[in-house]
Amino acid sequence: MSFPNKFPPKTTKAISNPPSKLLVFYAKLGNKSKGQLLAIDKKSSALDGTFQALSGIKPNQKEKARGPIPSQQVTKIPHYIVHTRDIFLSKKGIEGAFFKITPFNIPVGTSSRSDFGIHADRNVPGTAGCIGIKDGANWENFKRLMDDYAKAGINSVPLIVSYHR
Repeated sequence: MSFPNKFPPKTTKAISNPPSKLLVFYAKLGNKSKGQLLAIDKKSSALDGTFQALSGIKPNQKEKARGPIPSQQVTKIPHYIVHTRDIFLSKKGIEGAFFKITPFNIPVGTSSRSDFGIHADRNVPGTAGCIGIKDGANWENFKRLMDDYAKAGINSVPLIVSYHR
């Protein structure tokens, strides 16, 4: 038995280019929220890379310029987006490549948080809410991976943020 197609073709098509890569930042919520940033190939379920990382210097996800990047549980957005092309920032604590995270401004409770990115964790350990890659070798590997993604035509990668206590 066959059923007639009652839907217009564009509603029955799959997404033409679903993201094949995924970044996941998973950390213990607390002082400097230390954890890992995982780069996952969704097609093969393999890890493209794991990087020791941290976010914030205080455990409160709603605290501007001190708390870690808010999780999807707090923001109610399905995921962030990390751009695979870096920009150079001379700001103290970043001083170099910066991979922008969007959306730029996230409502968190009655306030908002903004200006997130992934960068090397320079000077004093901890960030103002960005994801900081902890050591030079990990940072160089992460930059190479983002460059490989960009060269493969991947302009952005979804990012999931999750914390445990």
